[in-house]
Amino acid sequence: MRRAQTRKNKRKHGNSTWKPRVHDKVLVRLQPSSDIIAGVTGKFIRPFEGPYMIDTVIPLSTIKGCDSNVKIKRSINWKSIKVYKEASDKI
Repeated sequence: MRRAQTRKNKRKHGNSTWKPRVHDKVLVRLQPSSDIIAGVTGKFIRPFEGPYMIDTVIPLSTIKGCDSNVKIKRSINWKSIKVYKEASDKI
């Protein structure tokens, strides 16, 4: 009983209740791959690209997003997105 309580206290306390809404900005997870000719190692490629703005939310597991110029539109799975947080100027 005590071990179960400790596991419950250690669980994630992140942003798990976030639901994507229209006009939210999100980052999309990439699959980094190395490019020998360009001399780029996949280890050093950024894991997310964006921000994309959500156009529509399809109820089961997909959103439709576009980039800031509204030129590139794509369908994105919910599991591969995360909230885009603006950088603050606090120094």
